[in-house]
Amino acid sequence: MQRKRVISAFGGLAFCGIVAGLIGFFIIAPLNAWKTRGLEARAQTLSEIQRTQATIDRLKQQSSRIAQNDEGDFLWRAEQIGAVTAQIQTALSASAVSSGISLRSITPLKTKRLASVDAAGFRLEFEATLDQVSGFLQQIEYSSPVLLVEKASLRQLSRPASNQTQPVLNAQLELIAPIHLEEAVAE
Repeated sequence: MQRKRVISAFGGLAFCGIVAGLIGFFIIAPLNAWKTRGLEARAQTLSEIQRTQATIDRLKQQSSRIAQNDEGDFLWRAEQIGAVTAQIQTALSASAVSSGISLRSITPLKTKRLASVDAAGFRLEFEATLDQVSGFLQQIEYSSPVLLVEKASLRQLSRPASNQTQPVLNAQLELIAPIHLEEAVAE
């Protein structure tokens, strides 16, 4: 009888141990894994929130700097569209010459409306080496008042007897320039 009780107690303990093991394996382990994944996801989300907040802060600073600048730094100004078009064409020609580019054509395009300002458009066609095109595009990028490349088409020209160390490109650019037409003051 004593032996039956010992076996029964041992069996009960073994059964409790098996049940506890099964509970640990099927319930506690998955819950721990779920908790760990949740904590990792939370940490990643917090990191992303911090990066996003840093980007927002940086954009706010840039926005306030731009708002503090006079819009004259960005806009081409003249009393008539013909005058502003001539200013822009002259600036484009000068940039091209300083980059070693000979423009085939500068064609004015239809004026567009961008956000809260009008913009004059131009199509440029030329052939140049890769370095010349790069230099010209950098001058456009950093120009003041602003010039923006809206479209670009670059094709490499094949010239069999060429002694060029760089590829020669046929380029077509469409640029826009934000403009402001000022009212003529009557005297």
